[in-house]
Amino acid sequence: MTLVGKLTEEFIYDLLIKYYFVCTVTKQEDNQIAIY
Repeated sequence: MTLVGKLTEEFIYDLLIKYYFVCTVTKQEDNQIAIY
């Protein structure tokens, strides 16, 4: 694997993790608002 490909792959995984985290947190906040 090339260095650029490796960096790109790590960058994509980083974005996916952040996106998943944001979605999870947003969902939890929505649920809390729904409870109140």
